[in-house]
Amino acid sequence: MRKRSIFNIFVGFLFKRKCFIFLLILSLIIWLFILTKIKEKSFNNINFSPYDSILDTCMLSSSPCIPDIDQSLNRYFNKMKKDYSMLLTYHPIIDCEYGRYLLLNDSISSHVYHGTGSQLMWYLGVLNVAYVLNLTLIHLEWTSEHTEDENNSDREKYWKFYDWEIPYSAYKSCPKNSSIKKNIFKYNLTPNQTFDTYHQGKKTFKIMNHFKTLFNHFINNLKNKNTGFTFYSSQTVTITSSLMEIGIVFEIRWWLQHRKLYNQQNGEVWSGQNILSNDFKLNSSFIDLNKILLIGIHIRQGDVVKRNKQGQIISSDLYRYISNSAYLPLLIFIINSLPIEIKNNYLITIYSEGKINDFIDIINYFKNNLSESDCHLSFYLNGRTSSTFNRLLRDDILISAYSTFSMAAGIFNSRQLKIGPYHNRNRVHGMRNHLSLDLNINHTKFIITQEKQILIKQRIEYVWKQKQKQLNTHIPLWIDNYSQDYPEEFMLI
Repeated sequence: MRKRSIFNIFVGFLFKRKCFIFLLILSLIIWLFILTKIKEKSFNNINFSPYDSILDTCMLSSSPCIPDIDQSLNRYFNKMKKDYSMLLTYHPIIDCEYGRYLLLNDSISSHVYHGTGSQLMWYLGVLNVAYVLNLTLIHLEWTSEHTEDENNSDREKYWKFYDWEIPYSAYKSCPKNSSIKKNIFKYNLTPNQTFDTYHQGKKTFKIMNHFKTLFNHFINNLKNKNTGFTFYSSQTVTITSSLMEIGIVFEIRWWLQHRKLYNQQNGEVWSGQNILSNDFKLNSSFIDLNKILLIGIHIRQGDVVKRNKQGQIISSDLYRYISNSAYLPLLIFIINSLPIEIKNNYLITIYSEGKINDFIDIINYFKNNLSESDCHLSFYLNGRTSSTFNRLLRDDILISAYSTFSMAAGIFNSRQLKIGPYHNRNRVHGMRNHLSLDLNINHTKFIITQEKQILIKQRIEYVWKQKQKQLNTHIPLWIDNYSQDYPEEFMLI
């Protein structure tokens, strides 16, 4: 009995040991399985990130990437989407009974029609009025100056204002007895009749008392608060814009629509695009937009100079014309004011019309005043209006001409340092980061006072630091430019 008992104990021990080994092996297999799944999950996380991470990557990456606009609005601009929902969302459907619309006479004589910049500023002013009065704009034929060069699809690709509009065909389709056609408020949006044009500092514009009284009276006489109507203006010769409230909206839309818009046909990308630069030896080289300071100069020539049959300039319109010589000392001052880390890390691009020979004095001046290694100059001549404007926006420093076209770039890029002559200030009240310079009587020299020299140096350093910081975060740093404590001396007032 005793031997059998010992034997049974021994067999039981072996059995328990086999079970233990079996359980141990089984545990190892389970752990290997779990580790494999964890590894797979980790791998999947790298390749298939949540959508928010994809959006962040789009904002930081210089490779072509098209984020969804609605998702981007929710992620980066949630609060502003609530504050400016009317301008940051679409209006695709007509509401014949409860909609409230702004309809303008679209004949040439009824509004600004000369000059791309003037048309753009007028159009943005109209959008501003629609926003303030809580109206949706009925589609108008907004065109750029060079209509023979650009079709509607080209303009839409760069401007995309139709997102805020109802097509006129949709409005026309509403029955004659619909609310929006029965209830019509008529008032011409003309100078000194609509808004208070005397802006000081950070004070926003106000609707003039006479206009406000008439409009409120019309609203109060509607059947109920939700009744639809049309505000009709037969004349909108000019509109004074205040960018204090909605400048940020324009910049948000541009950020989302164009910053990562990639065109496979010509390879244009709003951000991170490599551009071709030609130096004086005409050797081609590519640069990285993120790693250098981009300096743009708009030199107006096409419509302010007269040429002979050989294409040589024989006269100019002094009202709009600025001599090439005026830009040269200013450019040298800017180059000498660059922070140490970008002393040789910049690109100057001249935007104009004509031929390279028209700017030979600029080329020679650079050769005589800068070492060959410091001559980083390129030209963008006779370009399409929309494409030129897109490039003006891209630059970190922009020296403008007597032109609302180049001045308007500041609406879409508050980070950019704008330097230029005193021009059309009433249209762009509240523009950020703009410094105006006086010209001498013949428009051959910018007068840079000691005060302006200090401000230019300060702002160059600020722009460069902000550009570097932005490379490391997907949160747009330029939102701070619209805060109440934005330095007053850096605003266009």
